Amino acid sequence: MNMQRGEYEIEVRTHALEQSLERQIPWELVKATIYRGKFDSFGKHGVKIWKEFNIGRITCVGFREGYMLKIVTITINRW
Repeated sequence: MNMQRGEYEIEVRTHALEQSLERQIPWELVKATIYRGKFDSFGKHGVKIWKEFNIGRITCVGFREGYMLKIVTITINRW
């Protein structure tokens, strides 16, 4: 699944999609997190995109390769 945000093309890996289904995270909230969430960088290439919703905080974790962000895991911290 590919998306675009600013100068970055975002690729969501199959493993991340499976995790979101397993954790019962609605896909609309994952998309909203990617498009409107806050970026936090860690390490040399690591990226976290997070956003808070009524049900909890959704975090997408991935890494940067040039102008591409690859999301490898999606988590939720429920309230």
